[in-house]
Amino acid sequence: MSKIPNPVHNMPGDAPQLRDCLLLRAERLPLPDADAEMRRLQQLRLADVICDALIFVEHPEIVTLGRRAQVDNIAPPPGYASFPLDRGGGITWHGPGQLTIYPVFAWRGEPKLPGDRNIGRITDLLEEWIIRGLARLGVTANRDNRMRGAWVGEHKIASIGLAFSRWVSRHGLTINYDTPPARVENLSCCGLADGTTTSIAAATGTRLRRTDLEATLLEELAPVLGRKLIGRMQAKESGPSSGIHWEMENARQPSFGFELNELLAGE
Repeated sequence: MSKIPNPVHNMPGDAPQLRDCLLLRAERLPLPDADAEMRRLQQLRLADVICDALIFVEHPEIVTLGRRAQVDNIAPPPGYASFPLDRGGGITWHGPGQLTIYPVFAWRGEPKLPGDRNIGRITDLLEEWIIRGLARLGVTANRDNRMRGAWVGEHKIASIGLAFSRWVSRHGLTINYDTPPARVENLSCCGLADGTTTSIAAATGTRLRRTDLEATLLEELAPVLGRKLIGRMQAKESGPSSGIHWEMENARQPSFGFELNELLAGE
């Protein structure tokens, strides 16, 4: 196994400019609903109507098919529901015990990426964010040349897959912290051998709580991703055709001249 060196370096005395970011949290949402919401938020961010948004969510079990899986006609085995997406990559498992994170970020003029901007460098930052967040919880994760994401020893426990429109991102990353036995392990995720992708609990015996994982990632949001959290919204119950409704917990009004409650409520 060959580890890729850490590409992120914070120099002493650096005071990077931090961008406003709003946290949108849902206990559990069907993946197609979350995908539709990401598309809506991406359009709002492209128009500079909202600040960056970060979605934390879990999904009922489903396997997503990236562009490569669709082109190569790769499908999950019987017993797994699937859903096609426009991100890169192959197949990715989603379900209970996995934190799914969608950064709807504008990476234009990104202070954390001086000079040339590319998807690989953005992925570096997201990998570093996962690795540092897990380190705060006593879990040692690393990079591996076999596949982007985060690994614990020989096992992949986090995946990254993004789609961009004019450098505003959609889709994101997953962290398998305590998934049901043998569900993700039975899949050849992104072309890796069965059993390579697993959870932190299965690989290390450490059982993390989702709330603790979210908290450590938010602590690393500013130093790694250059974002400051300005408020939180929680998904409310809504009907199957009415979209996702968000309820404000507490937020400072960003300087965009809009009312967050009304704009993000989807009403």
